[in-house]
Amino acid sequence: MQRKTTTAKINKSYCPKCGQFNQTSVSENNSKCGVCKHDRRDFPTPHMTVNALPGRGTDEYEDFEDWEMYQLKERVELVQSFDKLADLILAEAIYLAKEYVAEEEMYMVVQTRTVMLSRTEAV
Repeated sequence: MQRKTTTAKINKSYCPKCGQFNQTSVSENNSKCGVCKHDRRDFPTPHMTVNALPGRGTDEYEDFEDWEMYQLKERVELVQSFDKLADLILAEAIYLAKEYVAEEEMYMVVQTRTVMLSRTEAV
């Protein structure tokens, strides 16, 4: 039995207001977002979303019997490079946890806004 470790969706459009992705083009379907009812927009090229499924091994149920030797070597190199990346990320996380603390900081943001003033109040 083979279990999938990742899922992939090809999204063709999105909502600029709420960020919701959609797997149909605006021309194929209703152009309104199903979440916030704002107009959706098509991606210039299809946009793929890949999700990993935690707790499942990458090649846990893979059958390598029909793979060529070069394919196996490429897969080993890919897994080794991923392991190195994971080790680097873990080392960086440990360094950050040991050397830094999180503190709240208050900062002011200068913003311009338009307000309604009566003609007698306006300058």
